[in-house]
Amino acid sequence: MASRRYTTAEKGKGLPSSSTDTNRKRIRAPDFDFSDLVKENSKTLIGRLINPNEQQVEHLILELPKQWALRGKVIGADLGNDCFQFRFDRDEDLQCVLLNRPYQHNHWMVILERWEPVISSTFPSKIPFWITVRGLPLHFWHEKMVYNIAPELGQLEDYDITKTSARIRILLDALEPLTLESMVDFSTGEETRKSFRNQIYPIQKNNTDSSFHLHILKQSDI
Repeated sequence: MASRRYTTAEKGKGLPSSSTDTNRKRIRAPDFDFSDLVKENSKTLIGRLINPNEQQVEHLILELPKQWALRGKVIGADLGNDCFQFRFDRDEDLQCVLLNRPYQHNHWMVILERWEPVISSTFPSKIPFWITVRGLPLHFWHEKMVYNIAPELGQLEDYDITKTSARIRILLDALEPLTLESMVDFSTGEETRKSFRNQIYPIQKNNTDSSFHLHILKQSDI
């Protein structure tokens, strides 16, 4: 009796290789009332590494709380994708941690924001910084000038103008390139160029100052 010849498919030959896309399943999230979970996570901070090649989440979770003077407990966890969380039992501690941002780990900045019930691959992304403005003509040390400078850098949180200095606190998007320089046009027809003296990260080992400077140069200095 002649033996049966097996088909190519039966031998497992000639079959298209499965790809990640064909193996990936789509799961529909159910609609339900998650208000209790929102309340449960209300005292949570979400963070992200700036440089995963130089920072490790496991080490950060252990070391970062040492920079905080907490009265209550905090529990950290690795969320994957270079993100992490800290859950506080006291809202006062959470507010204090946010107020004293930014923080660094292994000489690189760390993104840290209060958790929000959002679905976004870019959350969290913001770091607050005090920026010292230098080179601005004294008669332009005014809040109107602050409101013109701030939008090109990020979200304005606060500003401080005295007789000797002008500072603005900006919420920067750390996932976007920094604005390093731009031109300022005046109604007289003159213009100046303002630029950053240094970038905000990495932080040098001997530098504990969390602010950086914005220089405004005259066109003749370029």
